[in-house]
Amino acid sequence: AARAIDRRPAGAGLPARLARQLGGLAPRDVALGAMRRPFLAYMAAVALLGIAYFALIASPLYVSEGRFAIRSKDTPVHDSFVATLIGGGSGGIAESVSVSTYIQSHDMLEALDERHDLRALYGRFRLDLLHWLPPWASEEDFLAFYRKMIRVTLDRESNITTLQVRSFDAVSAQEIAASILDLSEDYVNQLSQRVRNESLKAAQEQLDEARKAVLGVRLRLLDYRTETGDLDPIQSGSAALKSVAELEGEITRLRASLASTLTIAQESSPQVQQLRAQIRELEELVNERRDALASSSPDGTLAGRLADYEGLIVEREYADRRLVAAMAAFDAARVSAEQRSRFLVPIINANRPDQATLPRRWASFGLLLLFASVAYGIVAFAVAGIRDHEGVI
Repeated sequence: AARAIDRRPAGAGLPARLARQLGGLAPRDVALGAMRRPFLAYMAAVALLGIAYFALIASPLYVSEGRFAIRSKDTPVHDSFVATLIGGGSGGIAESVSVSTYIQSHDMLEALDERHDLRALYGRFRLDLLHWLPPWASEEDFLAFYRKMIRVTLDRESNITTLQVRSFDAVSAQEIAASILDLSEDYVNQLSQRVRNESLKAAQEQLDEARKAVLGVRLRLLDYRTETGDLDPIQSGSAALKSVAELEGEITRLRASLASTLTIAQESSPQVQQLRAQIRELEELVNERRDALASSSPDGTLAGRLADYEGLIVEREYADRRLVAAMAAFDAARVSAEQRSRFLVPIINANRPDQATLPRRWASFGLLLLFASVAYGIVAFAVAGIRDHEGVI
């Protein structure tokens, strides 16, 4: 039997076959199939924009890098350097965090702008608007742009801080990085000096008070000696007592001589009368000197002067002991402050890059395509889900 010839136009049965093939597919699969061509067009557009930006518009950036650590002053330089490299730096993490914060602060930006005129450097017009600071930018925008051009990384294990500075030429990148390291070193020195001053403040005040007390007592002693004309009433009193003892010894000798003379001479003899006269004179002199020593009247007698002088001597000895203790406390506080002091140790100085290393065009282009495809997929699945929910194919 002759085979029946299908005389329908070519392709007339395609809708029916397509309908039969799609009959077993879910609406979401149909939507995804229909979206394949828009996806290719979307990715092509993204790729063209990426190529145009990275090849023609993106500004080349030069990166200068430097590294430093914070250590204490009580550790030798070579020991601290080796310990820092192997992860045992003697400086504190808190100081390193403080320096990192200072590098990204407005104070650092002001100092750098004064040195290098960063606003003019960043404000030079370029097609790459992502790396261009408009002339009308506010201080907050200026700070945000500056933070985008630097990178500060702290390794907490080794306590090493890595600084990376981006700029549009190699010279400015190195100069800005070097200035940041210099200003950071000054900042650490100021912090150490402030800590030292605060630590020594109380000890210094006590030392000053002790010195004033010693000076006051010595001035009072000087005034006392000037008024009395006696450099040392204690020594004067000792000399007076010694003189009285010598006079009493002389009286005893004269009395013995008088007794011996009376055995061979009359009472009225000139020799006896002379001995008695000498004894009376010495006794009167002894009585006068005893009265001067024993008198408690404040009329300038030796006893009164001695009492005042001994009081001043006691005050001087107390002031001297207080001064010695204050000096010892000040020395201890100074040693403690020195141990707490920190300073910046440069590990790698800021280098001058030979070529621009940013942006990394191929890596950035690949990430752009990846993010674009992910974003498209999220939107496509969201739209398909909405249509599926509404029953729209």
